[in-house]
Amino acid sequence: MNLKNKEKEIKLKNIYHQLKQIKDLNKFALTIKELIYCKIKYQASFQDYFFFEMSELNNLQRKSLVLKGINRNYILKYNVQKYISPFIDIELFYQNFSKYMNREWLILNGKNKKEFAMFCQKHPIFIAESKKKSKEVRKNIVIDFTKLKDLYEELLENHLTIISEPIKIHKTLEKLHPESLNTITITTLLGSIVASYINIGNNHYTTENFRYGGLIAPIDIETGIVNFSAMNIKKEFFTNHPITKESILGIKIPLWQSLIEIVDEICLEIPQVGYVSWTFAIAEDKIYLIKANAHPDHLWYAHPKIKIGKLFTFHHAEERKFEE
Repeated sequence: MNLKNKEKEIKLKNIYHQLKQIKDLNKFALTIKELIYCKIKYQASFQDYFFFEMSELNNLQRKSLVLKGINRNYILKYNVQKYISPFIDIELFYQNFSKYMNREWLILNGKNKKEFAMFCQKHPIFIAESKKKSKEVRKNIVIDFTKLKDLYEELLENHLTIISEPIKIHKTLEKLHPESLNTITITTLLGSIVASYINIGNNHYTTENFRYGGLIAPIDIETGIVNFSAMNIKKEFFTNHPITKESILGIKIPLWQSLIEIVDEICLEIPQVGYVSWTFAIAEDKIYLIKANAHPDHLWYAHPKIKIGKLFTFHHAEERKFEE
């Protein structure tokens, strides 16, 4: 089962689990009615309704949420389709944002074995990633130079066609979960930062993606401090990492001000795509751009324990841009 199918399975199981808890038929009927009402009035998906615990929110709190339909509207309104290719095509992404990568990289195309051999000589250990959006895969490759040709073909066969020099992340972040990059994602809207969070791996997986088993925790934009507990897609909360037991709540993200300065610059590179989530890895003395998503995920915008969403922040970003 690939990770996309696993994500769908988890989503359906969570919705089924929520509905199964309702034993009273009258309450069940009211819940279904509420689901439909929230879908129409607030553009909430069924997953949104349970994830954000909308049954416990008042009208003002519900109106503050960036829900699935609202998120989609922002994408359609501010991301011009003909400029979106660098956020979809990995090769174009690396070419357009190369100066922010801060590392050497190569896209395997079946015709560049010589370049691959030269890259391997320089980087006997490298990271291989999938070009396919449906495969959240990242592997550390240690080269056996006697089987270089076989390795090239194997990488192509497994769609691991993006290779780059290895990243050694900052020790503050590495100790949370050493097997993953434990990245930072910052979302910008029309040049303003509207949200930020840390992605942390779990269960010894190399991916730290929230929808594929990782943990997320909000970061205060002003201070760079993780100011709420981390959670997983099942809404289990952790002040400490469940495996390493390292503290998550309260940690300060290294090089935070430098990261903010990079984000302020990078979000203006393609201004026709105005709503983007940028993901970075942070080392001891440098910052690496990992990916950018012109279809930002809305689920993490409202930590269930906060009870207030990001929509007012989004409105402020729009007003600021229009005033300019």
